[in-house]
Amino acid sequence: QGEVVENTTTHPQGEVVENTTTHPQGEVVENTTTHPQGEVVEITTTHPQGEVAKNLNNLPYLKTFRKNLRNNLTPAEAKLWTLLKGKQLENKKFRRQFSVANYILDFYCPAEHLAIELDGQGHFEASQAQYDYERDLFLNHCGIKVLRFENKWVWENPEGLLEVIKENFGWKDRFDHSVLRTAPLTGEQLESGAELLKRIKAEKAKSGKKEKPLPPIQPEEIPFEIPENWVWCRLGEICEINPRNKIDDNLDAGFIPMPMVSQLFGIKPTYEIRKWGSIKKGFTHFANNDVVVAKITPCFENSKAGIISDLPNGIGAGTTELNVLRGNKFVLPEYIYAFVKRIDFLKNGERIMKGVAGQQRVPTEYFYNTPIPLPPLSEQKRIVAEIEKQFALTQQLKEKVLANQQATEQLLKALLHQAFEVQ
Repeated sequence: QGEVVENTTTHPQGEVVENTTTHPQGEVVENTTTHPQGEVVEITTTHPQGEVAKNLNNLPYLKTFRKNLRNNLTPAEAKLWTLLKGKQLENKKFRRQFSVANYILDFYCPAEHLAIELDGQGHFEASQAQYDYERDLFLNHCGIKVLRFENKWVWENPEGLLEVIKENFGWKDRFDHSVLRTAPLTGEQLESGAELLKRIKAEKAKSGKKEKPLPPIQPEEIPFEIPENWVWCRLGEICEINPRNKIDDNLDAGFIPMPMVSQLFGIKPTYEIRKWGSIKKGFTHFANNDVVVAKITPCFENSKAGIISDLPNGIGAGTTELNVLRGNKFVLPEYIYAFVKRIDFLKNGERIMKGVAGQQRVPTEYFYNTPIPLPPLSEQKRIVAEIEKQFALTQQLKEKVLANQQATEQLLKALLHQAFEVQ
């Protein structure tokens, strides 16, 4: 007990987060946040497919950590567990120290996709707030709603705490209904994913470029169920992988080395202006609205990726350690970008990396062959809009947390000044 535990993980923004801390009881601390005192913070979003990838649940290497946490609950956790265990709350089963990917949740109700987190005083530091913000964003992306309570709720208002939890039962059905069924169906919405895929293939055939046929998707490759009007396909069926550009050598273009590609979610790559003739050979080509993804370790695992935009004359080139995914008018680049930022996309690619230590790369075939769910274009637009909406909300929450931290520090300075002021 009291041992320092180091945990390294990759979150949806692609940044490697190293969280080292010691809990007073000696357990791994992976379940904290900073929020207004006594206020419940709810962050709700839905993974494009709305499902938690089951192969990310309770990973074997976390078994010992989870067991230690269950055997060393904090007083607040132990008290809340007496109120949740045995299906006491509306016959809902809760689990203690349930893990999703690298994260261990205080309490989790699988039937409701609902996580309950208790936060102590150690969670009001800015660095911890950043980690928790990123952690919650990942859980949200997996379709899990997170309810957070300050520890004192358990002691001062347990009835109110349980009432808030009950109010959130069924949140997923309400959320899906409001997001995906808010507008009358249009022609665009009536077109199924299968019909859209046919149009994409027809459009690619018009280009005259021969592509290697990709194998049909087998049932064992499908990781989760999708709506009836969606279709499973391969990434290479809907994207052009690593295309080439052709323009005059004397025109300006954008040049992007790896440091200009961010691992944070929503940050677009920056560029240097160079003449096209100086960069057209020996570098990876891309154009506006292409999605670029790092392929070399550790950049791939850290999720270095971005949507190209605002290039001079619309084209550019850059580091050869990028793979380029060029969509079309039927697939939004923002949808492709969200897909390649998924934790399972990163983990599956990491498992098949090839090369010597320090120079391992994801094979290009992985980008061709990876199954991706293709929704109708209207569904893509709503998914992207909802991701952007929720990301903006989490950014606002982050700003409030940091502002609260700064206000607390100023108050502390004033109190210290007053305490030591000579009368």
